[in-house]
Amino acid sequence: MNMQESVVAVSPHWHGPKLLATCASEVVAAKARDFPSGSVRRDQNRKIGVVPTPFGAMELSVWKDPFTSDAIECCVYTGVLLGEHEDYRGDARFTYYKRAKGYDWLSDRGLRLCMDAHSEDAIALYELLASETGNDAAMDFNMEGLLFADRVRIAPEYRGSAAWKALYFCTMSAVFAHQKRCCEHFTFFAHPFLSQEDNAPDDPAKLAQGARDLRRFYAVHLDAKVIRTAAGPTGYMRAPVPDAIWTAFAP
Repeated sequence: MNMQESVVAVSPHWHGPKLLATCASEVVAAKARDFPSGSVRRDQNRKIGVVPTPFGAMELSVWKDPFTSDAIECCVYTGVLLGEHEDYRGDARFTYYKRAKGYDWLSDRGLRLCMDAHSEDAIALYELLASETGNDAAMDFNMEGLLFADRVRIAPEYRGSAAWKALYFCTMSAVFAHQKRCCEHFTFFAHPFLSQEDNAPDDPAKLAQGARDLRRFYAVHLDAKVIRTAAGPTGYMRAPVPDAIWTAFAP
């Protein structure tokens, strides 16, 4: 299926204002159909479900990271978009950190130590978020967890369609379908397509303009705010979880 065929085949539910609600409802159905009973053990990868879309089959899975601290759980959610012949069309990944069941409230200092023990990326993201929100970062972690959108990649021939949005928000919906606690916000890197493997332009001016355009896009459509540190604005943004996903999974 080429891009023109995929765009023609898309129903109104897979683009525009109905897309988010469609993602949430399809993930709920996929989980009920495919997800086995029982909790996910550490270092275990488990399929959540397969969501049929006009762009291909979206395989959603969760992997529980064998975290170095027993006080924290880290779950990585992945969505992979595959064509009719299982050809790769894109992927998205979200990471969710939460306080482990049975553990007391973690202070900011205790959380920094745990994140630092886990990985350089984990502590870097937490410190970035804490620089913007202060003590709220630790409170959010203890109350509802912290959600980071790690990446979204889509085959170039599908970038003119809603495929990347469906992939992105179905993968986000998988987090909420699997977790009992719901985050109100998520943090993400604002330039998902400006990477070396996407053959980004070498011209610094074009890169800078592309980054500005994306920040404006996310500010308008997701009510996202740029995360700033003492050194100035960063490439990361923080946004409220879209209402359609929040209301579909809120306890």
